Amino acid sequence: IAPDPLWRAGEILLSRSAESRNIIGFDGKKAVSFTWDELSDTQKSQLNHDPELLSYLRGNPNPRFRKRKGKLGDIVHASPHVVGNHLYVGANDGMLHVFNAASGEEAFAYVPNLVFPDLARLADKLYAHRCFVDQTPACSDIRISGKDKIWLVGGLGKGGKGYFCLDITEVDRMGSFSPDNLKQLVQWEFKDDEGLGYTFSEPVI
Repeated sequence: IAPDPLWRAGEILLSRSAESRNIIGFDGKKAVSFTWDELSDTQKSQLNHDPELLSYLRGNPNPRFRKRKGKLGDIVHASPHVVGNHLYVGANDGMLHVFNAASGEEAFAYVPNLVFPDLARLADKLYAHRCFVDQTPACSDIRISGKDKIWLVGGLGKGGKGYFCLDITEVDRMGSFSPDNLKQLVQWEFKDDEGLGYTFSEPVI
């Protein structure tokens, strides 16, 4: 390991405006932009019907809420996973972050619907640390309908029980990380009391 890092993601993200960040999520049924107009009614309720809270979570400071040193949450148990030209890692700001592996610039971030019930806690001035997207993502090459894909599955780890899946096949070739382009990456989410409809059986020996 080199003694001096090539880049520090937290420092780079600190200089980025909250409005310029590409952040997407999932409302329980479909992919959405992490903007107030696209959240579901349930998600708005979970954010206390407060658009300023959403702006804070995107990275804007607000004296009503907890003072933060940066826009990137702590990364505790999740190890980074490099696929192609990008680095994927979960953080305890409620997001899976995707960084350009060469420059450290945030390409985009994903906020699972799974963490929405607790997101408002991040703004509490008496906030006590808790985990959110705290599990190392895993990637796999798969074949669906005759097409080769790369799927990334992430989880909450100590942040809770649940998984989400992004199709990252085209991330390195995407010309624009606009929310509309990024929404196409979202495949599914499920939590501990849900299933994917799969049936598992004991292996035949």
